[in-house]
Parts: sequence; structure tokens; C-alpha cells
Amino acid sequence: MSIKAVSWALEQDVSDPIAKLVLIGLADRYNDERGIAWPAIKWLAIAGSCSDRTVTRKLSKLEELGLISINRRFNDTSTYGISAMGGGDTALSGGDSLSGGDTALSLGGDTALTSGGDSSCLINNKNNNNNKPIKEKSGKQKLSEWEPTQFDKEYAESLELDWQEILTDMRLWDEKGGNKAAYASCKAFWQTWCRKEGKSSQRRLNRQQSASGGKSKVLSEGQKVFADNVTQKYIKAFGSQGFAYKMVLVDVEAFMLTKQTDDDWMALGNGLPSPRDKGWM
Repeated sequence: MSIKAVSWALEQDVSDPIAKLVLIGLADRYNDERGIAWPAIKWLAIAGSCSDRTVTRKLSKLEELGLISINRRFNDTSTYGISAMGGGDTALSGGDSLSGGDTALSLGGDTALTSGGDSSCLINNKNNNNNKPIKEKSGKQKLSEWEPTQFDKEYAESLELDWQEILTDMRLWDEKGGNKAAYASCKAFWQTWCRKEGKSSQRRLNRQQSASGGKSKVLSEGQKVFADNVTQKYIKAFGSQGFAYKMVLVDVEAFMLTKQTDDDWMALGNGLPSPRDKGWM
């Protein structure tokens, strides 16, 4: 994993959320010493939560944007070069380049080639911001001062999430901590939050389907209100131990779709006492 490459990838403004995930996946598998990445398409499909074909299309798109270069090899894993961080006519050299300790060689303003001489290490300085230098950020930004961009909103929607609900939950979480949370990349925090919520929603669906024997059984509106009340009691009692509202709500709703025995609650594996033991149900 290359921390510098991942940090760079997170800062790139890619309008396609899936393509952004593929780019981050490439950066995660970037080798600083060799100046290339060579992840399997299958692995990138997992990173992007998409199909192999979609990965192939997104890689071509990233190549067209000048964010990566691809060395396609017949009957072998392709290798990928990643655009250097920064702008101007030369790639960052020495310890500051994505090629690790190798010195980068300028080839006329738009491209740079690592000293290893491997064509697969070709690094484009062009990006989707018309080769404008990436502004250096000083310090960290508070979540309370950060606002999601259109890309951030579309990222949440690509995971079938309501971005306004995500922002509200994040703001409430931050407010409980005194609005002190600050990060080098609030965008990365947003994406991490969305991915967790997306997995939580899928977990809820799986548990409800399992509890109902695979049938599309769902709670009524009245039952959802009751589940919310029970969850609020859990958060009041155990919230300080790190239990999040939505994660507990998933379990309470899933439990309500079972026969509501002690074994049904224990099968959820959250470590919390049964709502029946607490007298809440």
C-alpha cells in the first residue's frame, strides 16, 4: 500500500463514483519502489463494488482523464502507472514522488518517466483539472465547516443512500463530540461513512430476509416506530460504549421479524443484552 498514492487519489475530482473507487483501489496496491500497481481485475471489482466489465470500462475512463497509464499485457496482469501528485512541468522527484526513491525524468512538460526505464511506469502530469497545480492544504478541516460537493452527493446516491440523511447523521455525531472532529480529508471521511452505511443497509436487508425465511417481509410503520423507541433506549444506555444508532436499529428490526427468543437475539452477535431482559419489549 502507498499512503502517498492513496492520499493523492482521494483528492482527485472524478465525477464517476465507481471510477473513483477503482482509482483508490489502484492507489492502495501501488508499489512505491517499482512505480507501478498490478492488482487483478477481480480485486478491483471488489474495491469498486462492481463487475469485472465495469472495472475495465472505468480503467479506460481513468486513462482518458490522464489519471493513470495502462501497460496491457497479453495473458498476464496489466500494470498501471499513476499520475504524479502536484502540477507544473515536472513530476515530483526523490522522496516526494510516487515512484518511491527513484528520480523522475521530465520529458517535455506533460509526462515523466521513472529512472527504471519501464514504459509501464509512465506517469502523466495531466489530470482532469487541466494540469492546474493541486493546492497544498495546511492543517486539518473540521467536519462542522465542511460541505459535500456534488460529487460527494452522487457518491452517496450511488450506494442507494440519501445524502441529506447521511449529512444529518454525521453532523449529529460531530455535535455530540463538541464539533471538534477534524481530518486531513473530510471527503475521505464522508466516503468511509457512506460505505459503512451502505453495508449496514445491506446487512439489515439480509437479516430481515433471513428472519422471514427469504420472503420479502417488512415491518409496518407502527413497528418501525416501536423499533426506533427501543433503539433510543439502547443508545441512551450503551451509546457511550461505541454503539451507533443505525447499527443497533438494524438488529432491533431484524429481531422483531423473528420469534423473538433469546437465541434469536444472541444470533445477532452484537454483545448487547436482549431487549426482553431489559423490559423494553
